[in-house]
Amino acid sequence: EILVKFGEVDPQLFFILSGVAVARTSDGGVVAAMRKTGDVVGERSFFELGNRGRTATVVAEAPTETIVVDRAAVEATAHACPAAGARFYRVLARIIGLRVHGQLDQLADGGD
Repeated sequence: EILVKFGEVDPQLFFILSGVAVARTSDGGVVAAMRKTGDVVGERSFFELGNRGRTATVVAEAPTETIVVDRAAVEATAHACPAAGARFYRVLARIIGLRVHGQLDQLADGGD
């Protein structure tokens, strides 16, 4: 199952509740580590205000359950309830921060 498709303009974010997904370039090459339960995909397009297309295709590699979050819905919620908006963005920042931290550790260990 394709979660996001390379080149599509789509401001949605996917939280993976269960399963595994992998990001691939337009020619099918793997561009990111596998994403698994607790991770997020589609964050670049979610934050991209210029509405550029997706930078990769993300495919579920096993039965995968997700929650889809639309940028407009988050913005409306944040406007109506700033505390809820702030909490959403803190959670998202923490997930992305943990991913970056793991990638930095991997680089420090020689890329394995």
